[in-house]
Amino acid sequence: MNRIINVIIAVIFLVTSNFGFDTLQVKEVGPGVIYYKIIDSIRPLSIDVLKIDLKNKENDLEVFIPFDTLGVGGLTASQFSKYLSKNDVNVIAGVNADFFGGYPIQAQNSTISNGELIKGANLNRSLLIIDSNKTPSIDRYKFVGELLINQKKYKIDGFNNVNPNLEIVIINNRLKNYSKEFHPFQYPIIIRSDLKLNKQIDFVFDENNENIQNSFILLSKNPINEFSKSNEGRIKLYFRDIEDISIKSMVGGLPGLYNNSKITHDFFGIENVRSEKFIDKNPRTAVGYNSTKDTLIILTVDGRKPNHSMGLNLYELSRLMKMLGCTDALNLDGGGSTSMVIRDSVVNKPSDLTGERILYSMLMVLSKNKSENRIKVFPKFKEIMHNHTIDFDLKIFDEWGFETKLDSSYVETKVEGVEGQFNNYEFIPRTTGNALFIWNYKNLSDTSRAVIIPGE
Repeated sequence: MNRIINVIIAVIFLVTSNFGFDTLQVKEVGPGVIYYKIIDSIRPLSIDVLKIDLKNKENDLEVFIPFDTLGVGGLTASQFSKYLSKNDVNVIAGVNADFFGGYPIQAQNSTISNGELIKGANLNRSLLIIDSNKTPSIDRYKFVGELLINQKKYKIDGFNNVNPNLEIVIINNRLKNYSKEFHPFQYPIIIRSDLKLNKQIDFVFDENNENIQNSFILLSKNPINEFSKSNEGRIKLYFRDIEDISIKSMVGGLPGLYNNSKITHDFFGIENVRSEKFIDKNPRTAVGYNSTKDTLIILTVDGRKPNHSMGLNLYELSRLMKMLGCTDALNLDGGGSTSMVIRDSVVNKPSDLTGERILYSMLMVLSKNKSENRIKVFPKFKEIMHNHTIDFDLKIFDEWGFETKLDSSYVETKVEGVEGQFNNYEFIPRTTGNALFIWNYKNLSDTSRAVIIPGE
């Protein structure tokens, strides 16, 4: 590990030399995951970087939306992390991801989480995909949907993407609170197998089934006349040019910064970018990978804070990503959304005066296994009268020094030297003397002491 950190320091030294940065912090935060902060107090600039070794089998990458559902609101980055941790997801770190908008507000571009298609959208924007082998790619992958009824083929314009400009869309229970005014014709269907990309899926039209929990609904601006002739059909959803890739995760951004190390100086018009303000210095979030696709770089750049960090324009961001070793890179949502968490703590400084902004998608770095390395009990020593109690606090830390979720069912306590009883983590003494408390948690242990003196 020291060798890896030395290599990283050498790379960062190159970057700091080229950009003139003057402060560097480096910390291993998970298996194959290094976090470092670079600060330039002159410009000023503050940059937070995650470097992920994709060859490490103990880490993983995933895209998440709030509560696994579109259209139900958002979460801040720290709330996202806490929510996932409560659901037994081992979060190492994460950043905000796709741009958001529409009604109901949601991530704008196509989204895949844990192999499941959450949203299919046809936007002229770049997407990051992570395949089942943890190999990343960035390109403008086009969503395609096909509907076949009674030998007649229709185009499906979106999946969980209800938009007045789309003719036919299909939705499932991952979308809530959608508008029905643009697509008055609704056709509930029951698919006969799990929905999978690149596969023709048979379905049955069931006009009496309104339970979207167990079915899908085709929404259309105009009548689909073939349903009057047949109650069966097929659908196929896929992304053009990558039909043979097993996609595990997908998230959108705007614009793709560069590919094959070729950086442009002019981003105006690329992927319909029409705002010079968007191109100019702003808080930034970006992701990229090296030529062998075995290292992923995720970074945030603070901005809009003159005494802390001014931000970067898209060209400066591209240069920085290239100097960090990326041959391909993608700009994610920035501005007030720019957020990075390590575990559930925000390590950058979001630009909004109110702090963290509500987000609608996140790119997370995960640990496949929960690490529990050390147990620590507070207080370590206490002197009390025997008619008082001691309230203990028990914390579990992983091997990188971060607190992890404690499962109280594994906690065992023992006291020597005095008599008394525990009520959860509260000790109620019955006798006086020198007490030794022994705390066991799985294969970990810690001790604390107390002097119990006679009370008045």
